[in-house]
Amino acid sequence: MPKTYFVEELLEPKIFERIMKAIRFEEPDRVPIWDYIDNWRVREYFAPGEKDSLNAHVKVYHGLGIDLCRGFGPSYNPEENGRSIIGGGLERRILSQTLWNNPPVKSIDELKKYSVDPPSDSDVSEYVDFNRKYSKAFAPLTMWVPGCGVGFDIYYSITDLKVFSLALKKIPEEVKRIMGEE
Repeated sequence: MPKTYFVEELLEPKIFERIMKAIRFEEPDRVPIWDYIDNWRVREYFAPGEKDSLNAHVKVYHGLGIDLCRGFGPSYNPEENGRSIIGGGLERRILSQTLWNNPPVKSIDELKKYSVDPPSDSDVSEYVDFNRKYSKAFAPLTMWVPGCGVGFDIYYSITDLKVFSLALKKIPEEVKRIMGEE
């Protein structure tokens, strides 16, 4: 069985204490900084020529002194603006060097028909292994915080904020069903 890593073991003590104080609503030495970065220019500045996305983003987060990483996106150079990427049942487009979804669910009626398959044991195991790997890679200067696969994340990829907001008001039972809260 793989070793279980605890955040306290991975992070520098000062960073761990900063985060824990903020969680306990105590005043830390400074507010912990956390972000999601998908900026090509920033990546090129901190990790020029780095081909591995994880290694590049570790350098970015450490270089910027960010305490918590809630994820990072692919970084696109300016020549890629306007390009479409299709995969995983989604169409995405690169705009302003950032990847934007063209969500497949466009209405509340479509949302009512949407279903999510529960993850398999293999899916769960892969998710845990992935997060262990990323936690170790960002340590000891940055805490990896999974930014997807939880909460409202499903809506970021299947619908837009307007449909989601209307669904919360008009069909809250469907929102709970899709999120697995039945």
